[in-house]
Amino acid sequence: MHKRLHILLFVVVATLLTTAAYGQNLPYACQGSVERYGVKGFNGLSNFSWRITDPKGTEVPASAIKSVNAGSDSVDVTWNYANMPGGIYTFHIIEKTPWGCTGEEYTQDIVVNTPEVYVPISSFLNTKDNLINLCKGKDYELEVQLKDGKRTIATSLSKWMDLNDAFNVKRIVSTAGTFSVKVVDDLSSCSYDTVKVVSHELPKVDLGPDVTICKFQPATIVPKVDKGNIYSWTINNEVVSTASSYYADQANIDLALAVTDEYGCVGSDTIKVNQCSVESIRVPAAFTPNGDSYNDKWTIPDFETKYDVENLQIEVFSRWGKLVWKYTKGKYDPTQMWDGKDMSGKPLPVDSYHYIMSFKYNGSTQNLKGAVTIIL
Repeated sequence: MHKRLHILLFVVVATLLTTAAYGQNLPYACQGSVERYGVKGFNGLSNFSWRITDPKGTEVPASAIKSVNAGSDSVDVTWNYANMPGGIYTFHIIEKTPWGCTGEEYTQDIVVNTPEVYVPISSFLNTKDNLINLCKGKDYELEVQLKDGKRTIATSLSKWMDLNDAFNVKRIVSTAGTFSVKVVDDLSSCSYDTVKVVSHELPKVDLGPDVTICKFQPATIVPKVDKGNIYSWTINNEVVSTASSYYADQANIDLALAVTDEYGCVGSDTIKVNQCSVESIRVPAAFTPNGDSYNDKWTIPDFETKYDVENLQIEVFSRWGKLVWKYTKGKYDPTQMWDGKDMSGKPLPVDSYHYIMSFKYNGSTQNLKGAVTIIL
C-alpha cells in the first residue's frame, strides 16, 4: 500500500539545507566532508531508505551512506569516494510505516563542490576573473569574502588547501601559482574557490653609464627598455618628463627613470649627470702669430664651447719670470686673447712662455698653470 507521506530532509549536524543559499535553493557540501542528514516523518516508527545519485545519475556507493539509528531517519554521508564528480547530487528517500504504508519517493538536490567543479559561496577581493598579475619581488594580499554578507566564515572548518596553518581570510603571496581555498560558512555551506597568480618580470631599464655635460653641449639620454610604455623621469623625486628620452641640460644631478608596463610592474635605473671638470680643459700649448690669419692668437676654444667661466684672469711670463702679457676682461673674449706681443705691442720671439690662469667655475675659483710656445 502506497501512501503519500509528508517528509522533510534536514541536516542534523551541518545545516546545509537552507532556503536561500547564495541565490539558489540548494544546500552545499564539500568533497572530503562527512555530513549528517535527517528526515521528519514518523520518526521512531517508520523505516527510511536512502539513495543518492550523482550529476550523471549514477548511484553513490552504499558504503558512503551510513545509518545513524535503527529506522535510518538520519544518515552520515561521506562525500569522498573514487572518481567523485562535482555538481548537483540528488537524495532519494522513501518512508515505510509499521502499518504497511509506503510513501512516495522524496527527492532533494544538493550541490557537492570539488576542486574541479564547484559553485562558490565565496570570492576573492581585488581580483578580476580570479587572476592576479604579480610583479616579481612584490607581495599581494589575498582576501576571501562570502557572497552573502549576512553569513560569516567558519574559520575552524575553512582551509587554504596548500597550508596546514589555522585559517585566515587573508594571506600574503609573493610567488606565482594556483591557490585554492575551502570555505565553510556559519550554516556549514561549503565550497572551493581558486585564484591564479601570475608573476611578471619587471621592465629592464638601462640608462647607460653616467654622463658629463658642458656648456652648450647637453646630452640626449635614450634608455634601453625591453617593455613598458609609461615613462617617468625624475630629479630629486620630482617628475621632470614623461617622454621616452631625456634632454639633459642640468648638471650635478641624479637622474632616474621608472618605466611601467601593462601589469603595473615598474623597472628603473639611475645615472649621474656630471658637469665638465676643470681637469678636462684643453689649453693649446702653441700658436703661430705670423699674420696668416690661422692661429694668430692664443685662444682657448673650450671656454667658448664647453666651460662657462667667470672672473677670468691670465698672466703670461717669459722664461726669466718677466710679465709679458695679461688678461683681465673677466668673461672670455677670443678677440682679446694674446697675439704674441708684449704689453707695449712689440712682437715677442719664438720661445716657451709660462702662464698662470684663474677663473670662477661652477661656483668655485680654479687655478691652472702651464706653458705655451710661440712658433713662427
